[in-house]
Amino acid sequence: MAGDWLKIEHATVDKPEIVRMADILGVDQNAVIGACLRLWIWADQQTSTGCALSVTRKWINRLMQLDDAADAMIDVGWLTGVDGKLTLTNYERHNGKPAKTRAQAAQRMKKARSQCDAPSVTNVAQEAQPEKRREEDRREESIKTESKQHQPDIKPASTAADIEAIYQAYPRHVGKQAALKAITKALEHISHSELLAAVTEYAAAVAGSDKQFIPHPATWFNNRRWEDDREEWKREGTNGKPATGTDATLQAGINWATNVRGASGQARICDQVQGVQ
Repeated sequence: MAGDWLKIEHATVDKPEIVRMADILGVDQNAVIGACLRLWIWADQQTSTGCALSVTRKWINRLMQLDDAADAMIDVGWLTGVDGKLTLTNYERHNGKPAKTRAQAAQRMKKARSQCDAPSVTNVAQEAQPEKRREEDRREESIKTESKQHQPDIKPASTAADIEAIYQAYPRHVGKQAALKAITKALEHISHSELLAAVTEYAAAVAGSDKQFIPHPATWFNNRRWEDDREEWKREGTNGKPATGTDATLQAGINWATNVRGASGQARICDQVQGVQ
């Protein structure tokens, strides 16, 4: 089916498989080579793949004119399967149209090189390696696909409504234009749904706090506050203001008086503060 010739290497006559078959069958290597050629020629006329040969081992023995030849080929790994579904292994290396095409192309390339015709050598080399080019194309496509699969699944908000929704969810509405710009930039690093969820959680944590102690939205988004430890948000919401400065000192004193002297101590400190003011 693939042509009227076979590709036989110089080393074939001394291959370990040939030597092993000669030992198994009790014949010389030349007899094994001749028997194998009979089988390969028949297969070349009947199949292009060497697979699912609808014959039996007994029939192959008759074709090769050697008793137990099929079993010997199975023993060395050149034949697999069962009667009616036998397969010649590595058939495509030496038989079939692809193998012959490669061999012919290799001969043309060798001839072109000997003539020092660089353009022809290139052309023939390309013709001689169609499968290699296809394999390289497949590898390149696989790399591109893998690269796409490993890219983070992040989509910037595509509409003004998406950005506006995040702004409205933030607990403080000042500096809107700067805030919208900061939100747009933030969406290059986090998905819309994740950012909206973080903002909603932050708003719940600081609910009831004095808004003057809540950062401007532009500051919050530019500082990537969505990456904060959530416990920090809870403490920020509980305190209502930064734990620094005069107010923090006063609050600490009130807390101490309450713990040590009870409500009366807290009242005295508050009266003293009011007197100072």
